[in-house]
Amino acid sequence: MTSEPQPPTLLHLSALLRDSDVIPHVLPESVADSLKGILTIKYPSDAIACQGEENARSKVQDTPEVYFDASDSGATYTLIMTDPDLFMENDQYGGQVRHWLESGVTFSQSGKASFASASGNTTAHLGPAPGPVTRKHRYVFILAREPSGYSPKKPDDFEVGEKGEDLKGRMKFDAAKYVQDQGLTVEGVAYMLVGPDLESYATNAKLGVESLAKKVVGQ
Repeated sequence: MTSEPQPPTLLHLSALLRDSDVIPHVLPESVADSLKGILTIKYPSDAIACQGEENARSKVQDTPEVYFDASDSGATYTLIMTDPDLFMENDQYGGQVRHWLESGVTFSQSGKASFASASGNTTAHLGPAPGPVTRKHRYVFILAREPSGYSPKKPDDFEVGEKGEDLKGRMKFDAAKYVQDQGLTVEGVAYMLVGPDLESYATNAKLGVESLAKKVVGQ
């Protein structure tokens, strides 16, 4: 019987983030010093994202549960899921794709996240859909503590809510810039690897058509 992999220590996690180029290409080197605990993403399919697990795309489409083993019950957090590998690794042309954004996240004593009802800056969860000519994409989950009395600032480089949820609206995201602009402190990071499949081609085509349709009608 194979035992489940053990959660990494913070030192091990920092090394993994550097080895995978999450640090410094998605988040700055300073994040290694601000990490407080282990962030674990659990999907209904039993797939997990924590320390670079490779997951089949079909297993990670539903909105997952989020756990953090160093949460402060009196604090609120912002959760980000981003793909830095749209057309190529560390894509500088298309930028990152914002797959999920939640503010005002709280945690129970068991470390399970609860999400505020569409308050603050939000982007609905979108499952991975890596492109046909790319290798496996990194999907990076970032948990950042919000300062006391935090009120999310409207981003100056993308729309939140429904207006920012087509592919065009999700592209050219910069997670590190968003964290800095909002005055947040990164305390947890997880990531997983997901490769393309036939269904991801169809999903990308659909998202592209939706973006084009909005452009035509002036949205």
